[in-house]
Parts: sequence; structure tokens; C-alpha cells
Amino acid sequence: MRKLEIISVSALLLFFAGICFKSQKWVSVTIDEFAHLPAGYYYWLTGDFQIYHKNPPLVKMIFSLPLLFEKPNAERYLNRLPKSAWYTWLYATDFMLKNWDHYIKIFESARVMVILMGMVLGLLVYLYSRSLYGKAGAFLSLLVYIFCPNMIAHSQMATVDTGASLFIFIAVVSLVFYLKNPSWKRAMLAGVGLGLAQLSKFSSIALLPFYAIAPLFLLYPFRTEQFSLKRLSLRAVQVGIMILIWIFMVCACYRFQEVFKKPRNIDLRSHWMKRIQKYTANLPAPFPQTYLLGMDRQMEDVEQGEFANYLLGKWYNGVDHRYFLIALLVKVPLPVQILFLLSLFLSLSVKKSRLKFLPEELLILAIIIWIVFLFSFRNSLQIGVRYLLPIFPLAHVLIGRIGKALEGASFLKKVIIAGLFIWLAGESLWIYPHYLSYFNELAGGPKNGHKVLLDSNLDWGQDLPALSDFMKKNKIDKIELWYFGHASPELYGINYQLLGQPPRLKYAAISAQFYYYTATEFYYPLLYYQPERTLREHKDPVTLSKNLRLPYLSKKPIATCGYSILVFEND
Repeated sequence: MRKLEIISVSALLLFFAGICFKSQKWVSVTIDEFAHLPAGYYYWLTGDFQIYHKNPPLVKMIFSLPLLFEKPNAERYLNRLPKSAWYTWLYATDFMLKNWDHYIKIFESARVMVILMGMVLGLLVYLYSRSLYGKAGAFLSLLVYIFCPNMIAHSQMATVDTGASLFIFIAVVSLVFYLKNPSWKRAMLAGVGLGLAQLSKFSSIALLPFYAIAPLFLLYPFRTEQFSLKRLSLRAVQVGIMILIWIFMVCACYRFQEVFKKPRNIDLRSHWMKRIQKYTANLPAPFPQTYLLGMDRQMEDVEQGEFANYLLGKWYNGVDHRYFLIALLVKVPLPVQILFLLSLFLSLSVKKSRLKFLPEELLILAIIIWIVFLFSFRNSLQIGVRYLLPIFPLAHVLIGRIGKALEGASFLKKVIIAGLFIWLAGESLWIYPHYLSYFNELAGGPKNGHKVLLDSNLDWGQDLPALSDFMKKNKIDKIELWYFGHASPELYGINYQLLGQPPRLKYAAISAQFYYYTATEFYYPLLYYQPERTLREHKDPVTLSKNLRLPYLSKKPIATCGYSILVFEND
């Protein structure tokens, strides 16, 4: 790359990092962050991976690296905590209490690591798009990436979504490179990519079919080789090497703990894992037991769901096949949707051959469709578009096709494309700093997002800073609060009492997730309220009934803090 190109790409990535870092100051510790970061630090301290094992440890260990230098206080022995199904969250609560004075700073350090992963992913999007479409296409891909509200939102929080997107992207690209020119070296690199993906998020198992049938891709659509049984056998062996590298990397990350246990001796619960267990009961499993248990518990949630789901104003259990398609329609900026469709279906150039699909483009598109299909029909955890975040960078690469087509396009077509990018940039800057709550015009913007989606699409416990700012500006000393999250509001200078407790205060604030909840009664534990009581006296966490919100349903909120906390004035 030339000097000007390097400067331009660096400037765009630094802009992305700056937006992430500045806006994260307006994001309180979210629900998953609350447990993810202490768990990652616990892995480093103890080498024990049983806490929060529903996600593999790699990404959590990466963003918890700064804590090895900051050395916060943390419990090393889980048996000192109350026995509870919520023990992961109790451990995180204990971590909060032990590090109260610098708790927010600890998370800020971890978030910097996630921002760096987001920058690396952006650079890889640029480089891969450049290899396909040249500099023009690469810049278009990068621009879509850095202005994507969903990428910005999840690249500023210490959760696994951005890291998983990075490593899944590496896995896909390394597989493509192998298919373009198969060799032992590229097979091993593809194996490393697969291992990184499988250590970042269990949902990356969706890539396995594409690795398994890689030799067939060499015949079609890549047509890298002429068919021969000898060649096909050789490539099958190379795929076997990829699988072995994946297994070795998983075992190494888990420090080879409890490897080769027989599945019959492992407490598996999900139907999917039990089916495998039935046929492999007496065969030593080449994976660590904690890895298999984590995958099993995640699969159990996928099969049964964990909480009620919400779509278009209705609560339900199980799978609604429309969920993720609707989530994409309302959470992805309209200019990006238009650009993606244009990149696939429209010829913007006189030379139509420039838009013919390359084999690797077909593979990327197949992976995108496959992941959306799996989540739409096989996932009962319908609580956020973030589950599809790994397909976003892949789609951004494909948008780079437009750059190649524009080389021979008319001035009007170039103006139209430029207009779409200006629209995207404007929307991205307009929603600052509340990127997590972004909804496009189809949903009526973030103010109306609750009519379509909730949970991590709108309310993930991120808006305590906005509530604190509102209270300061309006000179509110104390407020009634029912907050959907785990981090203590007191960390953000909020003086509060729980909603409905005497005496009645002038103002009350309710998180959107609770305010719009109409499903079967569910008592969500409020770990932030009197945490010492829960931890030291071994009392159950305080819960509130959904009926507490009933008096407010007929009222109009006087303010909405960051789109997710509604403020009311009491009579």
C-alpha cells in the first residue's frame, strides 16, 4: 500500500476507535459485561474455566488482559460464595464490591481491548475487500464498517460479540484462501482460523459444514483442481488436519483439563448433545469436559430459550422464524441494506462481467444465508441482533463489489452511491452516543424501537450515565428506580430507592425491558440492590413484580434517558 492509502485507512480506523471510546463513557456496565470481565480475569487467576462456561474463554481472556497489570481484587474460591443457579452473577457482584472505587475504570480498560479487536477486524475487512475489488471497493467496505451502528455498539463493550466476529471472519477468509490455492500450509492456517472461531463463541460451530465439505468446493464452484480420487483423498486428509488443529487449540486453551472423558460420564442436557452422547457414550471425547459442558448448556438455551422473547409488541417462548429477519430490517441502516442489495443484484457498470460472482463471493454469501437460516429456525434465544453480528463484516466485504462496478459507471450513479454513504454517516453520527439503541426509519427510529424489539436491541442496562445526567440537570436528589441490569446505580452517582418502596418520591424511572414486559410473571434478580445482603447473609436477591409498572402504563414519560430508561412524575 502507498503512503496516502496507509494514512487514509489509519485515519478511518482511528476515527472508529475514537467514536467507540468516546461513546462508551455513556454506556454503563451492561448485563453480559457484568459477568464476562470477572470471568475472564478468574480464568487468568485460577486456570479454572467452569465459571460462565456458556462461552469459550478466548475473547474474555483477551479483554481481561489489562487486569493482570491493574490487579483488582477477586475471589479465587467459588465455594466461598452462596450456592445458587446465579453463581456466575454472584461472583461478578462480589467482584464489583471488592473493586468499588475503581470499578468503572477497570471496565474501561477492558473495553479498550475490544475497541482494538474492532480496529483489527476493520483492517481485515479493508484488506480482504481490497484483494477482491481494489482500493475503491475496499474503502467502500471500510466506510460501511466504521459507520455501522451495530459494530460501534458492540466494539465498545467487554462482551464476546466483536471478538467472535473477528475470529469467525478470520476462519472464513483462511478457508477461502485454502480453497483458492490448496496446500499444507494453507490447510494449517485454515485450521488455526477454525480453532480461533471455536474458542470465541459456540455458535461458530455453524462453520463446520463448510470446512467438512471443503474438498467438494475445490471442484465447484472454485474449480481449483481436476477431479481425481487421489487428489480428493489428499484434500480430505488436509481437512482432517484442520479439525485436529481445532481440537488441539481448544485443549491447549483449556490447559488440557479433563480431556478424553467418556461422554456417558458427562452431565449433558441438550437434546443435540444427548443425541451425540448416545452414539459415542464409551468413546473418549477429545475435548475438555468444561468445553463440552459449556457447549451443552448453550445448546440447551438455544433449544429451550432462557427468558421470554419479544417481537412486534408480543412476548412468546420458543422460535419465531421472523425474528432475525425483522431484526436485520430494523437494526441495519437502510442505506446499508440498499448498498448490500445493489452489490448483489444491480450492475452499476457498462461492463457487466465486473459484477459476476466470484467463487469466494458465493461461499461468503452462502455462509451469511446459512447463519441467518440457523438462527431463524433453530435458536430459541431471540434476544438480540448481536447474535448475527459475525455476518456483518462479511456483508461489508461484499458491498465492496460496488466500488469495482463504479469504475465505469455514470456520474449520476456515483452521486447516488455517494448519497447513500452520506446518509449512512449522518445516521451514525446522529445516534451518537447511544449506538446500542439504534433503529432505522422502518421502526420509526430508536424512540419507537420498543414497538418492534427489546432486550439487547434497545435495553441492555446501558443508560445509567444518561439517567445520572438527567438527574443532575433537573436537580433531582433521589429517584424511585427499577433498572434492568446488575451494576449498581450508585457507581454512577444515582441516589435511588426501589420502585414502590415508601416513601413515594416525586420521580420514578423504569427500564424499557421491565416497563413493556407483559409475559408470565418472572422475578428478575436485582443484584445491584443490597448486594452485601445477598453475598454475606446468603439471602436471595431482591425481586420486583411486573405489577409495579401498572400505575405508569397510563402515564406519559416526562423523559427517556438514552432511549432505554423511562422517567415518570408521580402524582
